[in-house]
Amino acid sequence: MAEASPIASLTQALPAALQIRPPGPSRTASSRSLGRASVSSIQLVVYAHELPQEIAEGVKELARTAIRNNVRVLEQDGQEQQRHGAQGGVSGTTWLVRFRHEEQMSPGAVKIDCSADDFTAVEPGQDFVVTVSYNRPIEAFRGLGHVLAITRSLVTFSPTSDASTDAPSNRRTHSDSPAPDPMQEDTPPEKAETEAKLDSQETGAAETATREVHWSGKVGEQLRRDEQCLFETVGVMIDCSRNGVLRVESVKTLLRHLALMGSNMLQRHQLYCEDTYTIPGEPFFGYFRGPYTEAELREIDDYAYALGIEVIACIQTLGHLGQMLQWPRYGQLRDTPEVLLAESEETYKFIEKMISAISGPLRSKRIHIGMDEAHGVSEGRYRQIFGYKDSTQVFTAHLRKVNEICRSHGLNPMIWSDMLFCLPAKNNQLSGYYDPHSVVTAELADSIPEGIDTVFWEQVMFLSVSGYPLCASLRLKNASR
Repeated sequence: MAEASPIASLTQALPAALQIRPPGPSRTASSRSLGRASVSSIQLVVYAHELPQEIAEGVKELARTAIRNNVRVLEQDGQEQQRHGAQGGVSGTTWLVRFRHEEQMSPGAVKIDCSADDFTAVEPGQDFVVTVSYNRPIEAFRGLGHVLAITRSLVTFSPTSDASTDAPSNRRTHSDSPAPDPMQEDTPPEKAETEAKLDSQETGAAETATREVHWSGKVGEQLRRDEQCLFETVGVMIDCSRNGVLRVESVKTLLRHLALMGSNMLQRHQLYCEDTYTIPGEPFFGYFRGPYTEAELREIDDYAYALGIEVIACIQTLGHLGQMLQWPRYGQLRDTPEVLLAESEETYKFIEKMISAISGPLRSKRIHIGMDEAHGVSEGRYRQIFGYKDSTQVFTAHLRKVNEICRSHGLNPMIWSDMLFCLPAKNNQLSGYYDPHSVVTAELADSIPEGIDTVFWEQVMFLSVSGYPLCASLRLKNASR
């Protein structure tokens, strides 16, 4: 006789079966015909002692914050069995998830396997086991995200067929709709009964359901995956320099979603921070902007690290600093209302403060120093102080100085690439980025410090979809070497 699984005792603690209802508050004829259907509620169980150390904290946090409370991490010490008592197999309600760290797998690869094609066919006393194999922690979380998605894809909708040919085990209509879900405490039984009567009256006795809800335990094909991510890093941009700055708890929520989708990079510029972080001794930097403190940055970085995500400091060190330069305190650092004064020693002392403040709380040794859309560089106060110089030469000289500061802090810098196209085109506006006659000469390329990564970004102004123009105004800042 097969030995009962130690997670069998969870059966009694599971919530009632979920109720699938038509979405939205409006009730149309087609949605009324669906009725209610009872669908198995799937719980994912992970044993704490089986978790690889590098993902243990992250998995526990994802379980603690699971939206549907359907992930549990158990300490296998026998207490769970003693408390509830073994009740036989848990097939159909609980999936056991195991993680395997495989050094021979390439970074970006994830493999998911399961012990059976149909979890409802697992023999009593045995577990339905899902195994996630990975190399980097982020792929383990991506695999968990895939498994969670499959637990929510057991339901399909299909046209009504003859009742005599449908198996009653996987078919639900008005005639066999179960009682209201006891978990929905805000729906009294009398209200649910009234709704059921209205459904029956409005559809009419002669009208039968036109669609049905079906569910199946055959998830093997959907669960099994052998994937390789095509990109070394995948991230997202959230603008925190216009409108509100995301609270730390909101950043954590975002990080959890990113981890389950396999995103392993969150740049400080992707939480776009021009001046929304604090610098010691500079109270006007980020004044009235809700900036992140050093402790908050460290908290975000620690949280992201547990989820396999790298937080890269990304700031501005030339343009896009109008919020800071509006204050008289920084008047001596101003070239134009948006651009810092290049070639000024005070400017580079301040930039070193910026770089030290933003990179100090973070583990990453990569930093994005911005420098995009610095239109008008060297054409404001710079020209009054230093005289006329070619803007391209001023830009590259400034880049070399900031690069030296980064290197002194052990950081590897990257910049946005647009100014390397706008400046040679002598086009002091965004359209210079798209000038087909703009050429990055060998002389300009050689003036860029070695080891600087240039990051391409694209702003789509007009798209054509199926012959129809679409004004997108969509900014995509995609990292590419």
